[in-house]
Amino acid sequence: MRIEPGETHTRQLGESLWLLTLRGEHDLSTVPDLEAAFARVESSGTTAVIDLTGVTFVDSSVIGLLIREHKRGENLLVVAPTGCRVRRLVDLVALPSVLPIFETREEAFRSVPVEEH
Repeated sequence: MRIEPGETHTRQLGESLWLLTLRGEHDLSTVPDLEAAFARVESSGTTAVIDLTGVTFVDSSVIGLLIREHKRGENLLVVAPTGCRVRRLVDLVALPSVLPIFETREEAFRSVPVEEH
């Protein structure tokens, strides 16, 4: 069985607001694509909503990347609804103690500072 790497879709929603939608399986092999997406975000904005709803697998390299980007000063808002495949890992590694986790994109967007809409 061949495993297809995950996809990352990046969309700028405002001057300093981005949406990164991840789908499929993400591990060390997809980190370069994620790093490139974060480079685009860093070049023009500091708030990114990271939607993990469609992710079927994520490993520690991706979780580590999210934490590193947060420590670099990026405002990351993670969407990982209860019941989605990666939420259990998100909770197990205590990611909610480091980054805000939201049930929906709408909840995440509501928490974006007003000047960034």
